Amino acid sequence: MKVLLKKVYGLYRDFSSLYFCVVSGISYKRNYHVRGRIIVKKGWILRPAGDLIIGENFIANGTLASNSIGIIQPIVLNITVPRSRIIIGNNVGISGSTLNSSNSIRIGNNVLIGSGCLITDSDSHPLKYDEREDYNKVISKPIVIGDDVFIGARS
Repeated sequence: MKVLLKKVYGLYRDFSSLYFCVVSGISYKRNYHVRGRIIVKKGWILRPAGDLIIGENFIANGTLASNSIGIIQPIVLNITVPRSRIIIGNNVGISGSTLNSSNSIRIGNNVLIGSGCLITDSDSHPLKYDEREDYNKVISKPIVIGDDVFIGARS
């Protein structure tokens, strides 16, 4: 019975990972482990966005069962404008967090990102209401997270 359950879980995990890859437009890799909800937002229909690049052994934990301190949100990878990109290295694990890129977010190898983190490379919009549709007025700088980093929950 245990062997059967492991096979069924493996098929579910593979299906979740395949679905994630198809929806986000990245190449499927069998060593991806996607559990729970992960949302990939890539611009709008009339304004396609930049790139999402993910290395080997990516783990996305979006379920309560996959994190001992809890998950307060799904994983959100938001690539907002045509020039923006999120680059995730090898052996990276993310639990229920948001990465919001208007410029560039680069995550190194062997990185863990705890539940509830928000990583954003911009202030998202100008303070003046009438300037909010002009992405040239958004202040945005690249973010680089090096190798072997652990970003704790709710950071």
